[in-house]
Amino acid sequence: MVVDAETAQKYCDKLVQLVTAAKVDVERARVLYADQVRNTALLRAMQGRLEAWVVRLDKQEKLVETYKGRSIDISIYISPSEDIKMDLNEHITLCVEAVREALVAIAQPVVNHGVRIVKTTASEFPKFDGVIDFEIWETNWKNLANNSGHGVAGLLIKLRESLVDRAKEYIGVSGMANLTYNQT
Repeated sequence: MVVDAETAQKYCDKLVQLVTAAKVDVERARVLYADQVRNTALLRAMQGRLEAWVVRLDKQEKLVETYKGRSIDISIYISPSEDIKMDLNEHITLCVEAVREALVAIAQPVVNHGVRIVKTTASEFPKFDGVIDFEIWETNWKNLANNSGHGVAGLLIKLRESLVDRAKEYIGVSGMANLTYNQT
């Protein structure tokens, strides 16, 4: 399809408008990328906008290139479009990298800065009431204690909770309060 000079000039003017509008989004992308607090949703949205500009500029360039006459030098319209497409592709890459960096940062485990993490889920330790065999209870309790992930203080609390009825009376509340985990 070959177009006349008047239609070609319209295509060229439209290409100039697209280049100008794309430059605005390139500047927005620079600001967004330079921001220290990188919002991944905004970066992905900007990446989509920049990719759309590349497609629109390509289509408009193809329309401009359909002109085969000599009265309009289409290279002066194509050159700025090619330059802005290079900028667009650069910022698309920067947005992709920024999103990747943000997602890697999110995937990193939270650093424990001296704060002790407390396990809040209930662990069902076996109860000892003095009626069942002590050695069986002790073996089961120690196996669970070794695999529970509780610290010494947590295990002492679980041990106190595990002793009920006659066993609690036999050891005594004061003995449980004064003894360490290893002494019990």
